[in-house]
Amino acid sequence: RVFSFNGQSVSFIQDAREVLASCAGTTVEALAVRGTDTLAVPVKVDSLGRIGVYLQLPQIERRYYSALEAVPAGVRLTGETISGYVRDLGLLARPSTGAYKSVGSFIAIGQVFPSTWDWYRFLNILALLSIMLGVMNLLPIPALDGGHILFTLYEMITRRKPSDRFLVITQIIGMILLLGLMILAFGNDIARLIH
Repeated sequence: RVFSFNGQSVSFIQDAREVLASCAGTTVEALAVRGTDTLAVPVKVDSLGRIGVYLQLPQIERRYYSALEAVPAGVRLTGETISGYVRDLGLLARPSTGAYKSVGSFIAIGQVFPSTWDWYRFLNILALLSIMLGVMNLLPIPALDGGHILFTLYEMITRRKPSDRFLVITQIIGMILLLGLMILAFGNDIARLIH
């Protein structure tokens, strides 16, 4: 596993792409872990910022389920997907991780779909998008359902409705947060298209 080029940490693939693009046409020192050893390896970067390697694809195991086995397996996969997505949202909240660079708009979503039609992949991506939108909608941001749930819980606990002025201000703040997220997503997509 490569963890730095020329002393610059590369925790994510986007980090590696940026570092290598800035070192195009040169030789860089890659620090990699193999087993328990740390190796320093000189690597030639071509004029396009590539080093001639690709990501290792995870092993795919196909399992067949009966109708009764499919329901709990689907629920388990949905739970794993939700927990992974919530973990990823946590990474977005910490700028030091650089995870914000992976946020994308409908342009990035469109690029996820394969160029040839495949019902299985289409339905999997559709399910993932539905789960992601559901989790996003439950975030305690005032303009989303999660914010309304938060205010309802507040009202149930205190037995007082928040003032209309407070609700309007929090709705505006929520909309500003959502618009900021949309600007970040479009900005990232445009930057990726330009580079």
